[in-house]
Amino acid sequence: MPTAVAHFGLPFASFYRAPNNPYVDRLLSQLRKKNIGRSDIPSFPKGAKGARASMRYLSQGNHLGILGDQKMNDGICADFFSRPTMTAPAAAALALKFNALIVTGYVRREGPARLVLEVSPPFDPHSYALPSQKRHDTIQKVTQILNDRLQEWITNRPGEWLWLHRRWDKKLYH
Repeated sequence: MPTAVAHFGLPFASFYRAPNNPYVDRLLSQLRKKNIGRSDIPSFPKGAKGARASMRYLSQGNHLGILGDQKMNDGICADFFSRPTMTAPAAAALALKFNALIVTGYVRREGPARLVLEVSPPFDPHSYALPSQKRHDTIQKVTQILNDRLQEWITNRPGEWLWLHRRWDKKLYH
């Protein structure tokens, strides 16, 4: 997605989980930079260090992309396909903190070698905050909205989704 969006003039940084093989990690980093066309767009490692660096990056007025279909054991619980699912609250929390809009999107396949970027209209997470509501409740509500969007995309085109990790609690797979 970062590569596709960069072609439209809005490059954004993103989080990543580094491959275990350092040579593969270096190769992927080089390919990302080459395809984005700029070497100043960072990728932040998953975890506390990456989170701090991403907040500095956002505070400078830059854009950040977050992959929304990842399991996060220390995240918050939100429904996903009618199951309680540990979900990263970062998109909602960062958008609220930095007064940013959230833009969701995905890439769909149109043919053997044709991919199309689908982008939804931006939405303001502050519009879901009530004056009497705690920040955590707004983060919960916005995170649920993001899970609902992802679920809708998957339901509409299930053959285009592949997870290489377990999305739900391990007990569900036995």
